[in-house]
Amino acid sequence: MIYVGTLSKTLSPTLRLGYLVVPTSLCRAFAEAKRLTDRHTPLLEQDALADLLASGAYERHVRSIRRKKTERRTVLLQSLGDNLGASVTIAGADTGLHVVIWIDGVASDREPMIIEAARTAGSGLYPLSPLPDQQRPILRAPNSVVATKPVSPGFTAFPTAIGLAATGDPEALQEMADIMRRQMRAVGMLHALAPVMDVARDARWGRVTETYGEDPYLVSSMSVAFTRGMQANDLREGVLVSA
Repeated sequence: MIYVGTLSKTLSPTLRLGYLVVPTSLCRAFAEAKRLTDRHTPLLEQDALADLLASGAYERHVRSIRRKKTERRTVLLQSLGDNLGASVTIAGADTGLHVVIWIDGVASDREPMIIEAARTAGSGLYPLSPLPDQQRPILRAPNSVVATKPVSPGFTAFPTAIGLAATGDPEALQEMADIMRRQMRAVGMLHALAPVMDVARDARWGRVTETYGEDPYLVSSMSVAFTRGMQANDLREGVLVSA
């Protein structure tokens, strides 16, 4: 049996660290596979994580945030039931870090007013109206700062970074990134783990397809275009990017 996990939700998505728990007999094989396919994992973060695990601090942290998130979820669902009752339909409340609230019997054009009223009261709601095939107001209510991306048949599947680099068209990339920014903000996602600005020199590296290739000028121009599309002209309307 092999256990696979990630720290993106429990610590931070910017760490880009995960883990495998494998039988002793397979450790050498997995370590060699890691060396050959993905040699970029930073040592400092790994050392810090190892100390957290060895000291028990990570386990205590997970127990603490699980308790806090459970408390927040309970309060949120109880408040929705007490105050809105049958006028809303709640989806995705059993697991995850967000819930979706369908507002029944309310015209979709009232969505901006509802969102603004909630924010004035100190509650963050994120509309899903930019998504296709929505016939009624739909809001996402977070109970943490980490959100998961939606899966919808109407979502656009853009090319990989290496495919975008093959176009040599920074303007088209910036336009694509702007579309992604608007979709991400619509569901409360404010942090993109992109672009990968590494110059890919070794085809054996497992993340070559996430880069803009081996030409430094092309990599820089495409990276700038993606960042501009994600941050928008007004940073208050942008999405944080991390290279």
